[in-house]
Amino acid sequence: MSRLSELREKINEVDDSLVRLLDQRRELVEEVARVKGDSPIADPTREEEILSRLQGQYPQLGELIEKVFKPMFGYFRKYQEAYRSREKY
Repeated sequence: MSRLSELREKINEVDDSLVRLLDQRRELVEEVARVKGDSPIADPTREEEILSRLQGQYPQLGELIEKVFKPMFGYFRKYQEAYRSREKY
């Protein structure tokens, strides 16, 4: 196996891990939606706290963190809304 193939295989493994972690986050988001009940879904303060914490821990990834997490927050807000709608029936 060439070095390039080895590196690509390792990238595939990391990608698989990322997807598993996203699925774990999805499960937690469902639980959060249940716990919140009818409270507002969006929590901009919490989102900014997450960004600040991660950017502080990984300053070399500051811009990437923002570009990945902000859309992810938006996706999971919509996911919570849809989950709440399904659970009410």
